[in-house]
Amino acid sequence: MPGGSVSQPWPQHGPAMPRPAAPSGGGAAVPPYRVPGHYQSTSAPDNRQQRLHAIGRIVSVIMLILSLVLLCGVAPGIYGFAAYQPTYNSAVDGMNQLKAAEAILNNKQVHLTDPQTLATLQQDLAAAQSDFAQIEDQLNSSSVLISLGEAVPIVGSKLTAYVHLARVAYDLTTAGNQVITAFAPILQTLHGALGTQAAKSPPLTVPELANARTAMQQAKSLIDDAATQMQDVPPTILGSKSSTAQELAKLNQDLPKIRSLVDNIDPIMAALPTLLGVNAPASYLVVAMDSTELRPTGGFQGNYGILTLVAGHLQPFTLKDIYTLDCPDLAKTGQCPAHPVPPQFPWYNLSWSASYPTWGLRDSNLSPDFPTTARIAEGLYTAESGGHVDGMIAMTPAFISSIIKITGNINVPFDGMVVKVTPQNLEQEIHYFESTPQYYGPNGERKVFTSALGKALMNQLHHLPPGDFSALLQMAWNALKTKDLQVYVNDPGAEQWLIQNHIAGAIEQPQGDSLVVIDTNVSGDKTNADVTEQITDHITLDSQGGATHHLTIFYNFPHDSHIYGEYGLGYKDYIRIYAPPQAQLESGPNGCDSPGNPVQSQELGHQVWACQIWMQYAPDSRTITLTYYVPNVVQNVQGQHQYTLLVQKQAGTTNVLDVSITPPSGTASLSASAPLKVQAGKGLAQFAGVLEQDLPLWIHY
Repeated sequence: MPGGSVSQPWPQHGPAMPRPAAPSGGGAAVPPYRVPGHYQSTSAPDNRQQRLHAIGRIVSVIMLILSLVLLCGVAPGIYGFAAYQPTYNSAVDGMNQLKAAEAILNNKQVHLTDPQTLATLQQDLAAAQSDFAQIEDQLNSSSVLISLGEAVPIVGSKLTAYVHLARVAYDLTTAGNQVITAFAPILQTLHGALGTQAAKSPPLTVPELANARTAMQQAKSLIDDAATQMQDVPPTILGSKSSTAQELAKLNQDLPKIRSLVDNIDPIMAALPTLLGVNAPASYLVVAMDSTELRPTGGFQGNYGILTLVAGHLQPFTLKDIYTLDCPDLAKTGQCPAHPVPPQFPWYNLSWSASYPTWGLRDSNLSPDFPTTARIAEGLYTAESGGHVDGMIAMTPAFISSIIKITGNINVPFDGMVVKVTPQNLEQEIHYFESTPQYYGPNGERKVFTSALGKALMNQLHHLPPGDFSALLQMAWNALKTKDLQVYVNDPGAEQWLIQNHIAGAIEQPQGDSLVVIDTNVSGDKTNADVTEQITDHITLDSQGGATHHLTIFYNFPHDSHIYGEYGLGYKDYIRIYAPPQAQLESGPNGCDSPGNPVQSQELGHQVWACQIWMQYAPDSRTITLTYYVPNVVQNVQGQHQYTLLVQKQAGTTNVLDVSITPPSGTASLSASAPLKVQAGKGLAQFAGVLEQDLPLWIHY
């Protein structure tokens, strides 16, 4: 070959570099709470990116690469424009196609489940994919460009980089196109299954779901190839300070994250045929909880229903009074069937009078660990009904209010009138009709209005405008994080996916320190509507790697609304404090009303301290204090000390949290994760605010 040397090998005449083949195999799971940064912030993520997950990120990345591809017109445009013109034209056309795709993703008036929107997006991505394939072939086969690269070393180095960038653009565009194409029928079916045309919407099939999973695997291979190509692009090829060079560096950081996201999706993709009722109808036990009567997983379970999916289609669904299941002869006998309280909850017997000596599905959520509660509830449902379910869904009033914010206010036909239900008056209306005997059912059922409300809500969802479907999905995802929606599935792979992504409502066992405060209203009154709670934890670290907690829990009961005035028991609360298993109690709990020493036990892999308070008449307040020590919770990470703390939220609560972390005396420097703020003058890091979801915190010193 004639002439000069080049800084990197330049492709010779002949076939282009082989494009990656589709891979096989599954994906790895996202790790549990282990390192800082797994949770970034409590602020809501961008809606558009969440809707497409990796696809939206891929399209954004492609837009950046396109600008790099266009830059290859600078040097060749001087020496060989005639040969380069087709490549330039392909790049410009690819840019235009990607701009059109980006406009779809950024248009809040369109929805990605609409068939026309999906078809347009597919066409734009397919056209861009074709353009980038042409660019790659032209750059690999043009004799003019190859000769130019061999003759002028600096030009050859840049042209080599552009070949790799062209491959990256092709890989990512192809990945986006394949995923969109494979998921299009699934998205359309799921949207149609909820809308008014549900009967006409095609059912999901096993091949469609298999194709979608294969597309994700192929996307993973393409992302891997893009990352490999990026390794051969010198960081300084475009100058270290240019905005494009900075975006190129960001691309290198983002590709592993996209790859991890694709890996993470695979287990749930494998379970979709079972979860969506494609292999066989899938049924889920649904409970609506009342957070004004707080229980460990969010509230008293007063209503239930069975949600059934057949090939992705939601079957008719209604909520029923849970007492019709637990106590079918209550109106006649005044008694409920005997179901003994499990031995792990002996304290629950303290709560009830002799007229209610047993429990049922209504009281089954005594464990704060939702997977544990769900398994107990499923067993009780089978014992009481003879039926079988494939999982459990629990929702708080806050979740239903969020649905109404999307659907609009609901007009509920009931007892010859129309009741207007809004997000603001939802709980008030439910409590009014459940506490007014004239609105009870013929056998004394108190929750007849709630059933009517459920039917009206489902009707509203069936008429949901297509543009609101994505908002509904986004809201549900956020509700999983706040635990206003909790889901358990019997499929082991899918349940493990929920746990690994921290949306299972599980009590975590993180590496490092942790705190969970669980309240159980055992008085039967709806007094949690009036009681507020503040948790204050002052933590001091020592040079041996231990943490001393000075924990204070303040309950304020300023007034009693007497929502169900016939009880009048005030607020009786069984409090459990969960700490790491090696935690050592130094003093307290102080301020409890329960007789004898506070209960200490091991539960869910944690040390647990428990006691009871009773504020029978408002106004009243209680302050619970305790001090405990957790050894060996500070780790050495890259030459720095790292302390991590996971504070978990109890579902159905909006408690105020105040946490301060003070490193050992003599600490020279201190940094902390958001939302912790370093108080330089005090030598500590602090968070104060509402505990809206599980909150991982860390400091380095």
